[in-house]
Amino acid sequence: MGYFLSTVLSFFFGISLVASNSFALFKNELQTQFYQYANESQPSFYLNGLSQIQSQNFETKIHTYYESGTKGSWSIDPDPLRLDFKFNTEKKSFLWIGREHPLNLTRSKKIEATDAIGAVWTQNQLNALNPRVSGWLGIGLHQNLAENITLLFAYSPLFIPTLGPSLGFSENGDLHPKRYSRLPPASVDTGGTLLPIRYQLEVGQIKELLLQNQFFTGIAHEGKELSVDATFFSAPRPNAVPLTSAKLAVAQNAVTAKVEIEPQFPREEWVTLRLQIKNALFKPTIEWVQGVHDWSAQFASLSGSYAFGSFSSIQFGLLSHMGDESEDPRFSDLLAFIKMPWSITDQLEFKNLIQSTLLNARQSIYWLSEIEYSFMKNFSAIGSVRMLAGQNYSYFGDWRAEDSAGIGMRWTW
Repeated sequence: MGYFLSTVLSFFFGISLVASNSFALFKNELQTQFYQYANESQPSFYLNGLSQIQSQNFETKIHTYYESGTKGSWSIDPDPLRLDFKFNTEKKSFLWIGREHPLNLTRSKKIEATDAIGAVWTQNQLNALNPRVSGWLGIGLHQNLAENITLLFAYSPLFIPTLGPSLGFSENGDLHPKRYSRLPPASVDTGGTLLPIRYQLEVGQIKELLLQNQFFTGIAHEGKELSVDATFFSAPRPNAVPLTSAKLAVAQNAVTAKVEIEPQFPREEWVTLRLQIKNALFKPTIEWVQGVHDWSAQFASLSGSYAFGSFSSIQFGLLSHMGDESEDPRFSDLLAFIKMPWSITDQLEFKNLIQSTLLNARQSIYWLSEIEYSFMKNFSAIGSVRMLAGQNYSYFGDWRAEDSAGIGMRWTW
């Protein structure tokens, strides 16, 4: 429902801008590939698109994702979707309405899932190996207090939880999961007898889920040598906490275990602090996120970047959580990552992304290798290999059967 509202607003703002003929930027990127998965006999078609529209007072990026087949997912997600109302001629202070992550307006790069704040913020995980941190749908303030000091505020009356691959519950409680879903147990051992489990999902009133207030405030300093921001925000937990009850269901010809699941999204409050040293080697960035609702809930991230030779910008870092123990594997189970784009020639580029969770008993790895050859400035061919491995019940290890190879094209215009 939240994405539907975002799409409606995007259409409304887009029509308004067409009428005023005030576009300053219109850019599109489309990537299509056929992936052959190791555990499937037929290839799957993959599409990833990005359309950007920007003018003096308006900006939107429409992310499109589609994968064919019974395990495929899709989404059309306008984020950001922002209309600005400037206060002064310098245009450093403005009120915005629409959809945005307020820190994206002050930081030099967008909030990512590998950032500490990204680990506790709502995400779009339908493309599970490329999760995106989502903006809130509401209003916000970007107020310049002094040179390089900015006050931030945002309020949203609508809560959109993290969206991930569907489990595909049927009316009979059977599962038809999408790719990269995390499956609950399919059977239970009762007195030496193995019984199948049937699930019933109790969603409740959708309006009670969506109509929840979210608040954000913060202050940011962006200097030549140092970048600092401190924030506080309150919102429902983006990932559901399942409340379950179980009982035996006896039918005429079968006995099954029936589990009723009621997802809950308890409210959480967080304070964050981020520091980036711009003139130091690797430009280190340290971020700390502390739970106010639970002082044992803590997240920390350390990242950096370096450019040399034909490597345009190597990015690397660590993300981890302390306290707030969870039985489920998490992206922040002491994650180490590195991105290495290597320009072999003007037309040929070789990219590698390695992400690995290092927490004891949760060790896993995801490795993406991609080679791209540009036939012309706006058109290129792509070949890629994705490999996943790890222990049972680790973040990437649960998907180790999803190794794949792909080939396709990328267009920009």
